[in-house]
Amino acid sequence: MTEIRYEQANPVPGRVLKVPSPDLFIHYMHRSFGRFPIELNKNHIERLIGLGATFSEPNPCRELINAIEQLGSIRVWADYGEHS
Repeated sequence: MTEIRYEQANPVPGRVLKVPSPDLFIHYMHRSFGRFPIELNKNHIERLIGLGATFSEPNPCRELINAIEQLGSIRVWADYGEHS
């Protein structure tokens, strides 16, 4: 059977996520979803809501939830500025 598929042709460039404590955020994300890079979708929203209760403003989890609701799925990673 032939299937016709599609994917996002022009993905949104990586956006900076405002995180008050990046090391703590990375720790929580690794514990909740595994090692970076991770892909999050609508199935992860409930866990992000719970994780978001541990952050004050700006709440990075709320921003990730908004991105998932807008884009369907997102990829999250840590950029240590090591690329040229």
